[in-house]
Amino acid sequence: CAGCSGLIEEGVLLSGNTFGADFYTDGKMEAPMLPEQHALFKCPHCQSLDSLMFIGSRAATVASVAIDEVFGSILNNDPKLLAFTDSVQDASHRAGFFSARTYNFSYRTALQHIIDDAGPGGLPIEHVGESLVKFWSEEKPGRPGSFKEVMATLIPPDLREYGAYLSFRDNHSQHIPSSILQKQFIERLNWQATSEFSLMQTHGRTMEVHASGCLGWDQEVVLNTLSNLRSRLPSISPALEIIKDEAFLLWIFGILHRSRERGALYHPFLDSYAIKNYWGKVPFKEVISGRETFPPKGRYRPRLLATTRDKYHDHILSPFVIGSQPPWHVVWIRRVLNDAPFDDNTLLDLINGLLLSGTEAGLFKCLHKDGEKAYYALNSGAAILYPEGVKLVCNTSGHALFRPEWESKIWIDGASLEYRDDRGRYKQGVLNERERYYQDRYRKGALRRVFAHEHTGLLTTEEREALEMSFSVGGHADDPNVLTATSTLEMGIDIGDLSTTMLCSIPPSIASYLQRIGRAGRSTGTALVLAVINQRPHDLFFYARPDELLRGDIEPPGCWLDASAVLVRQYLAFCLD
Repeated sequence: CAGCSGLIEEGVLLSGNTFGADFYTDGKMEAPMLPEQHALFKCPHCQSLDSLMFIGSRAATVASVAIDEVFGSILNNDPKLLAFTDSVQDASHRAGFFSARTYNFSYRTALQHIIDDAGPGGLPIEHVGESLVKFWSEEKPGRPGSFKEVMATLIPPDLREYGAYLSFRDNHSQHIPSSILQKQFIERLNWQATSEFSLMQTHGRTMEVHASGCLGWDQEVVLNTLSNLRSRLPSISPALEIIKDEAFLLWIFGILHRSRERGALYHPFLDSYAIKNYWGKVPFKEVISGRETFPPKGRYRPRLLATTRDKYHDHILSPFVIGSQPPWHVVWIRRVLNDAPFDDNTLLDLINGLLLSGTEAGLFKCLHKDGEKAYYALNSGAAILYPEGVKLVCNTSGHALFRPEWESKIWIDGASLEYRDDRGRYKQGVLNERERYYQDRYRKGALRRVFAHEHTGLLTTEEREALEMSFSVGGHADDPNVLTATSTLEMGIDIGDLSTTMLCSIPPSIASYLQRIGRAGRSTGTALVLAVINQRPHDLFFYARPDELLRGDIEPPGCWLDASAVLVRQYLAFCLD
């Protein structure tokens, strides 16, 4: 259930026709299933409607997680892998998917180590890029050991073909990049951290959502903001002066948290976004010089705080209009102030006062002004990454926060951030199994990046030979260490010794299965073989009967002797041999 996170067995769904049922049942009585109820679900725990989801995982996702686990293990001293697929299209897709999917895990592992290394005082988010390069460039076990190796390991997938980077990588006499490339790389690493704790925080297995780290705010800056705001209260409304500091702090932290989740944490990439609405490498499909190292446009855009209505940003001073739902910032301030009798104009003046007070103290940053319209972001100079925090859970909605210790004291028994939850209060929670897993996952293991490449019959001879050479020997840190192949690698090609093979599906024949898994462990006789079962009869048959696959009969290859084209090719091959 998306509402309470409870798990519901298939047989206790209280309504719905997902399984093609003819009757509705609550376990005690039955009634004919109404056609219009086909999309209606009711959670038996919290009674929420339309909140149930079916949880599963695609084969490609399962495979990428398995590869990441294999490569992340400190016990794996041979981080190379062959992944067999069924078709050329699958091989091409898996190569790109594995490389992009596992990058985030590699980056989070690298980031987690430097946050932990910073200690309880935390790491300013603006120092992330420099700290990553310095920490991982040290020649210690499990670390790349040089700037070039760090760059190859942590460079985002969209920059692997960047010309300046390729020139530096291929120049064996150059060990430190140019000042321009170094600045671009560090700036992009800072953006990856900014995105992790802001724009993309609620998407994927991010660090704060899974309690392995959290972004907090400089306590002195927050208190200075509150002090500046109090000096403005007499001019806004003298009645506001009786409100306690704790209520104001909770209100401020709520604004900061919601704005951060919507991508308003500052980074230099946001400057042109605020001024010209340029976002991504190619804004409005226009190639602009100097944006080569900017992040791709992606599915999500940051939403800054705008003082007037804006299509792409949050109108933070938007008033409540009769006949429409009140905006979140009005709902939040009334909830924190316990519905104190202030009119909307007073509350909006208070929000504007917060923006001005926070900008003076360094909590907010004004990016651009156009007449009466101003664009604000959360000042990254006041943002600090902490390795530890306190989990807080709303007692009605289940909404969870992971906050630094001093800030968590303000949140305990504080109002819920959820728009429709006007009764919920945050209480200290306990980490669940999933959160403990990711805490351990990001803190353990060596820093290894997955570089996957397809190996199919579409490659030319020169491309294939170069790929096999870079895979088996390797000369760069970002040479392929995962090959996604079709039957081209089943036999006849020497790619060196391997200890791990993955089958992205069960091969069509027993001979193919044995041939593929036999590519690993040739020198030692031991290998790790991973087989991903797809939801189709062929795979499920052997999943239920593994002995049939491991001990089944191998049919010898045959040939239709009247096929003249086959005979000609076989005869020619025999003569060449």
